[in-house]
Amino acid sequence: MLYFERGSVGDTLSSDDLRAGLFQALERLGPRRRVLVVPPDFTRVHSQAGVLTKFVHEFYGPALTDVLPALGTHTPVTPSQIAEMFAGVPPELFRAHNWRTGITTVGEVPAEFVRQASGGAVDFAWPAQLANLIWDRQARFDPVRRPGCSARSRRHGRLQQKPLHRRRRRGRHQPEPFHRRGLWQWRK
Repeated sequence: MLYFERGSVGDTLSSDDLRAGLFQALERLGPRRRVLVVPPDFTRVHSQAGVLTKFVHEFYGPALTDVLPALGTHTPVTPSQIAEMFAGVPPELFRAHNWRTGITTVGEVPAEFVRQASGGAVDFAWPAQLANLIWDRQARFDPVRRPGCSARSRRHGRLQQKPLHRRRRRGRHQPEPFHRRGLWQWRK
């Protein structure tokens, strides 16, 4: 289900436009009691994810209980990086993620799918893993949303909801099939 979209090559989104669009999408999701936000880490500081996370905090207030920056294999986000990227979001909401030991393997991506998604570059099964915060408390949180936009989209005045997972094909990241370029989208 599409909750909000806006964008074109000639459209420029102001901070107020981002807030209004995000609030409209969040209102359509309905009330939430416990919210976890998984924004990108500081290596994606220009993604607008910090501003969007601040707006999520404004919208949900105390219902936003945890912010878990998605690190990949990067180092944890420092307090100064949190202050810069996520200005206005209380630092006590941030949770550190240890990508080596703070995960639970919940399944496996079949080798055939990995081979197809990687264009043949990888030909073995891949473990499906979640951060322990998400897995151990999954019943506690309402559905997870990941805010952010790509630099290319921001340059063209467009904002996109990032999928939780991205494929790698021949060294380039490719969005999931539901992801339409050039539009800010929230899907259920």
